[in-house]
Amino acid sequence: MKRTTKQNAAAAENQDAVRLPPLWGVRSGCYLTALYALVLAALFYFALVHPGLTRPGVMLQVTSEPWGAAVRVDDVYYAAAPASFFVPAGTREITVVMPGFTPFTTTIEAGNRVFASLLFPKRMALRAKLSEKEPLAALIHGAKDYAAWSFTGEAAENAQVPLSLSEGVYRSRGAPKAGTEALLKAAARFMATQAALKDLIRAEFLAASGGRAPSSFAALAAIHEIAAYLSANRAFAVGLAEVLPPKEAGALIDSPLYPPVWNDRPAAAEAAPRGGSPLSVEGVAFGAAFLRTAWTQNSGFQREVSLGTFYISLDEISVDAWNRFLAENPRWRVENRAAIVESGLASEDYLEPFASYPDARAFFTEYPEYPAPAMSAVSYYAAEAFCRWLSGKLPPALAGAYEVRLPTEAEWEYAAKSAERGEAGAPRRMVARLAGRSGELVESAGLWEWCADPYAPLSYLDAPPDAIETLSSPERSVRGGSWVNPAGSVIAETRGSLPPAASSPFTGFRVVLAQRAEPVRAASGGPDGIGN
Repeated sequence: MKRTTKQNAAAAENQDAVRLPPLWGVRSGCYLTALYALVLAALFYFALVHPGLTRPGVMLQVTSEPWGAAVRVDDVYYAAAPASFFVPAGTREITVVMPGFTPFTTTIEAGNRVFASLLFPKRMALRAKLSEKEPLAALIHGAKDYAAWSFTGEAAENAQVPLSLSEGVYRSRGAPKAGTEALLKAAARFMATQAALKDLIRAEFLAASGGRAPSSFAALAAIHEIAAYLSANRAFAVGLAEVLPPKEAGALIDSPLYPPVWNDRPAAAEAAPRGGSPLSVEGVAFGAAFLRTAWTQNSGFQREVSLGTFYISLDEISVDAWNRFLAENPRWRVENRAAIVESGLASEDYLEPFASYPDARAFFTEYPEYPAPAMSAVSYYAAEAFCRWLSGKLPPALAGAYEVRLPTEAEWEYAAKSAERGEAGAPRRMVARLAGRSGELVESAGLWEWCADPYAPLSYLDAPPDAIETLSSPERSVRGGSWVNPAGSVIAETRGSLPPAASSPFTGFRVVLAQRAEPVRAASGGPDGIGN
């Protein structure tokens, strides 16, 4: 039922009127007006004045050339350039840093704007142009980081691998082209994942364009460089097939780009001529010499390798030989393990499990399956220190001209195949738990053994030696397997790697005796730092 206009008017007259009482004799209309004015004033103060009084400063906008540099204010990290952030008022030291570049440092006077600083803050701009410490320094840093990430495996969707190599190319875009290409070839030896492949391709395109966004011409130049590299390094296709998806890998294997590889172990190479007499230094016995030779190495891809003359110890370094080393080099004793670990020269399990046994023979008695009398749980750095010590013990006829060192992978593999052929004077126990053709155990025990080479997954790829040495690797090669590996699971070509500080109870080492590249005076100890 609808109400009439008169009824609405009558209802309105019947409603009670609400009036605020006076406050201290002041009518409500007056003090409400004053209250509203105070609220507006407070809002005005806290929005437009208070921020400028209590938090004085400026918004600093920093850009860097190249981009991505870290910005520090009074030695506190703030952001990566380009970035804009608040800096408190006062005299501030701004430092812009990037690996491989000389830090950019300047001092600014950060002022303030009191009125409306929240909405319209005072602004300052700073542009930092960084200069490389030396040509290719940034690329070398990026390539080393790229190599380190190659040991982490494929990236997850929610944890992407940084584009370290291509960013290094961008940052070193003024570097000589020849040096850039040499480092990219050395870095290609670490292309072990799809993420690494993408970064390598991006780096090649940036290199072709001088670190800038590739033009059509630069893109064609990059494609030409890649094609030329694949043509000259057909072995790259072997590593490429390992990381591509199955369909693409199959197409590559069926293409002319894919080179022949050993699907089965090759026939034994002809024995190299041997010469020299057996030699023993501080209880370390060396077999007859392997003379200079060229042979076909098969570590994933067949290639010809040239070796110089070298002797290799018949056995892994024993506990007795190691104890003689410790007697003259107390720095490396187990009681100094905490200091050795703190220096980054070994891991926490250095010299375990022998540390709990005052006499190693008691350990070998308790664990008869262990390859007695071999010394294990020795880091790469400790093994190198042993080699320097033994070099100082060489007889006068060899001192200075010869050195004791860890074997290269090529030397180790050649010696292992010589042992498999049963040659006289060949080293023993090179491959652990070697199984015969009928499955019987031909040789047991043994340890993984350190090699001198920095480990690269695609070590068979060609690259300039200087670039390989510059890039190095975060890990070192190990060969041979250990007594815990199932029979037949490790062969002479099997490769592995460990960080050089690793001190695994399944890893030992043997040494080689070879001519020095440059003869030096005989010494009884190693250099300062990593040495005696």
